[in-house]
Amino acid sequence: MRAPACLALLLLSACSFPIKATVPSEELTQRRPENRSGIMVGDELLRVSWLPPLSTPPQGADPAQFAGVGDGSPVSWLIASRSASGRAVFSFAGHPHAWRSGLIDMQDDLWPALTAARNGSAFHAPVQARLGGDVVWAIGDLVPAAVLRPGGETLVTVELYAADPRQGGSRPLTPISVMVTARRSPSGEEVKRPPGNLTLISRPDGFFSLGKVERSREGQLTSLDFTAWRPDMSAVMAGQVAGDVIGAGHARELVMERMLTDALVEWKTRQLPAWLASADRERLDLAVISAEKGMLQLDLKSRIVKDEIDSAARQGAGSQPALTEKAQLLDQRKTLIGAVLGSLKSARDQAR
Repeated sequence: MRAPACLALLLLSACSFPIKATVPSEELTQRRPENRSGIMVGDELLRVSWLPPLSTPPQGADPAQFAGVGDGSPVSWLIASRSASGRAVFSFAGHPHAWRSGLIDMQDDLWPALTAARNGSAFHAPVQARLGGDVVWAIGDLVPAAVLRPGGETLVTVELYAADPRQGGSRPLTPISVMVTARRSPSGEEVKRPPGNLTLISRPDGFFSLGKVERSREGQLTSLDFTAWRPDMSAVMAGQVAGDVIGAGHARELVMERMLTDALVEWKTRQLPAWLASADRERLDLAVISAEKGMLQLDLKSRIVKDEIDSAARQGAGSQPALTEKAQLLDQRKTLIGAVLGSLKSARDQAR
C-alpha cells in the first residue's frame, strides 16, 4: 500500500508549481481589466469564472443565435493566459479539471488562491439587485470559451448569487444561475443576445427576466434590474405551452401552464374587446389564422400528454396527477382560444 502512496506524492511534487498571489505589474499591463485579478502559476496567469453548460453549435449555425449556450447548473471555468511577444494570449479556457491534466485538483492551495483573487477583484465586484421579494448579488464577467469563439469573442455573462459571493469558503461560491447576454469581439463590439432567448428565472413569487443591464466601457457590471415575466399573448394564441417557455420537465412547468391559461382569460376579458374594435380586416384575418393554428397545436400537444398518461396506466404506474392536470390545462386553453376565435370571426364579418 505504501508504493502507490509514494507514487502519488511524487506526482504531486512533480506537478506542483510556485503560486504568486501578487501578479507582476508587467503582466497586468498586457491584459484586459477582467483578466488582471488572478494568480501566477509558473508563467501563466489564472483566474476562475462561471458559465452555463456549453455544447458545440451545429455547423453553419448563426453566432447571433447563440447556439450551444445551454440551460442548467453553472460550471466553473478556468482561464489561463501567458505573455508572448509583448501581449497576453490565452493558453487555456475550459473546465478546471482539464487544465494541465488535473493539476488544479492535485495542488490543494490553488483553489483558495483563485478564490481570494476573485473575491478581491475590482472588476468582479458584486452588484445588489431586487429579484421579486428578495435581494440577489450579481457579478458580470467576460469569459472566453473556445467552442463558441469562431472570431475570438468572449461571452458576456451575468452570474446571480443568493448571498454575497465574497463570503464563500476555500472555493468560489457557486452561482444560482449564469446568463449569457452577449458576445464581445476583441475590438469591444458586442452582439447582444435576443431578450426572448435569455434564461427565465423561476422564483416562488413568479418568473422573472433580466431587464436593464449597465456596464462600464471595459465591460464591468455596474447595475441591473429584473422585470416580472409576462406572457406574449400572440404566442399563447398560437399554441404556446409551458415547455416552449421554460423547457419540458421543468420543476415549475405546471405553474407556468396555469399562468399562461390565466393570462389568456384576463386578456380575453380586458384587452380583446378594444383590440377587436380597432382592428381592420387584414389584421382580423391574420388573427383568425393564428388562432386556428393555435387550436391545432394545443390539440396535438394535449393528445401527446394523454398518450403518456395511457402508456403509464398500461405499465401499471397508476395515476399521473401532474400529467392529468397538464392535459386539462391545455384543453381549457384550447376552449378559450376557440371562444376568442368566435369573436374574431364575428368582428371580421362586421368589418366587410
